[in-house]
Amino acid sequence: MKGFTRKDPLFSLCGLNCGLCSMRLGGHCGGCGFGNQSCKIARCSLEHGGVEYCFRCEEYPCARYREDDRYDLFITSQHRLADLEKAQRMGPEAYGREQAEKAALLADLLERYDDGRRKTLYCLAVNLLEAEEIREAIREAEARPELAEAGIREKAAYLAGALQRLAEGKGIRLKLRKRLRTKGGSAMPGYMVYWPQDRVRELQRAGDAGPIRVVLGSVHSRMPSIASVREGDVVFPVTLIQKQLYVMARLPVEHREPALDYCLRELGLPYGALLTEGVALEHQGRKHFYSCRKDGTVKYYDRLEDIPEGIRVIPLSEQVQKPHQKHQEPFNCCSQWAVWGDHGSGIEPRPVPPELVPGLRFGHPKSKEKGLRFDQSGGILAMSLQSTRRMSPETLAVFEALFAGEAQPPGAE
Repeated sequence: MKGFTRKDPLFSLCGLNCGLCSMRLGGHCGGCGFGNQSCKIARCSLEHGGVEYCFRCEEYPCARYREDDRYDLFITSQHRLADLEKAQRMGPEAYGREQAEKAALLADLLERYDDGRRKTLYCLAVNLLEAEEIREAIREAEARPELAEAGIREKAAYLAGALQRLAEGKGIRLKLRKRLRTKGGSAMPGYMVYWPQDRVRELQRAGDAGPIRVVLGSVHSRMPSIASVREGDVVFPVTLIQKQLYVMARLPVEHREPALDYCLRELGLPYGALLTEGVALEHQGRKHFYSCRKDGTVKYYDRLEDIPEGIRVIPLSEQVQKPHQKHQEPFNCCSQWAVWGDHGSGIEPRPVPPELVPGLRFGHPKSKEKGLRFDQSGGILAMSLQSTRRMSPETLAVFEALFAGEAQPPGAE
């Protein structure tokens, strides 16, 4: 920003650890005060005498710091306030030495354990975990004999998994918290996924009225693929009751991951989810098995010792069912992806006004939009719902209107 300069390129005015940022490492940003980016906090600093750090301002903490940061950009802000307080307590020079130590640790991770896919994760880990915790994870990796001759991909996969487990044990998620994309107050785009009637009855028998936390997709049409859904989208499960369309829930997608990872972390069991690359599951009364890396086929092993080096084995002792809602369980085998978030609606049938149904359109771009299919009596054919379908903006508006004015359900954050 014009006229805004600072002495410290590694720790920003507002508490971001610029020295641990992927944008700075990639040469895309010089750090706070060392570039031309527009910044309202930098402008505020200039209006208050050009303070080097916000905590040196007479008005700190001001309104900007009275609420926790909920979203990240290209660097995490999860610990921004805590890091500002730490720098204020230690003094910028001592805090800078600590950050330089972490920057050196990050450089070591990227040099020895990056297979080209781990930069963001390592930047987050060094930002949010203690340096000694990361060094201990590295020492454990170096001590594993099966990794001694392993390639960079196997080493990177092991260390990334170790850091993620360490973070989860501390209630930290090593993933950037993206703000939902919005247009006119509604997330874009929207997707419709089909829940068959037996699935809906199953949830009703279990007393599961939400809030909805996850939608899963498989390689089978009964629980159709959601591979096209991304963070920032909105998913609407629908069902047919007497051939009329009902919307069961609304889920803004905040996270997307393999279904196996979601099931093991949130449910404790795999629930028939597809194996992911580099993972082996121990199965009660059966053999060890893992997903081959190139063609996705499954290979079985009689003995643990036969599993190739670099494969992460999940023993039965780690497969323990956790409390959860019924809708979190896949209702078909071979689930592939899970999209989830903390701001879902309640689960209940909401009828789409019959006069609006013929005008619903799905597909992208507009030239490929199509409507639903109907039988001779005007009832919707289930086959026209049995795939994940992207909504036109007009159709999304119809679905969103069904949730207008609904209170946030108990349990939604």
